[in-house]
Amino acid sequence: MKKYFFLNFLIFFFFSNFSLIAQNNTILLKDFDRVYGKNNLEINNGTLHSNTFRTINDKIRYYSKNFLSGTLYYEGDVYYEVPLKFDEFEEQLILKLQKSNTNFGLNLITQKVDSFAFGDTKFINLSKVNHNYAQSNNLSFVEKKSYSKHLHLYINHSKNKKDKIEGSSVYYEFAEMKSFFVSQNEIIYKVSSRSDFYSIFPSKKKAIKKFYKNYKTLRKDNELKFIDELLKHLSV
Repeated sequence: MKKYFFLNFLIFFFFSNFSLIAQNNTILLKDFDRVYGKNNLEINNGTLHSNTFRTINDKIRYYSKNFLSGTLYYEGDVYYEVPLKFDEFEEQLILKLQKSNTNFGLNLITQKVDSFAFGDTKFINLSKVNHNYAQSNNLSFVEKKSYSKHLHLYINHSKNKKDKIEGSSVYYEFAEMKSFFVSQNEIIYKVSSRSDFYSIFPSKKKAIKKFYKNYKTLRKDNELKFIDELLKHLSV
């Protein structure tokens, strides 16, 4: 009788706590990183990142001036709240050295990075989605926006370096460049004009033409916002 009661108690305890364990799974992963230290994790490998380009204004080579807390998907594992910086000039993801008060970082191995995110802004390694297209177009990390299961926008963030001379000193400025790619039914198209959208959406030429006519100013001021709104419109 005692054995029967004990068995029932174990079954009740297991099922009553199962949902709580599932809900706290993410929290437990974060706590694991804090307790044991990220310095021992697989992501802490790669070459030391160095920046030899002196800048004197906000036209820098990076997506952000400082490291940002992000989510990293690396070789199938996920790491939460890790300090990351995206080098748009070299298209390189950088991890801040752990237990360091400096801004030194490690260049993560690109082939091992699946994706990363800063809040709601997600970047994917395009070679993981379409290796041949990424390689032939010299693409690595691209920002991803989704409109449906089969329609996505990929934004390639890159920067060009310009040498500047001020007196006897040399410094550098980095100009931001964006290129846009639409993925429709797993086929990727580069888009830069109205005719490109005609090719992707041949049955919606009238809607595309009207959108271009109505939002000329938006296209001129913010091309990313223009394409984003156009794809939202076409996905309805």
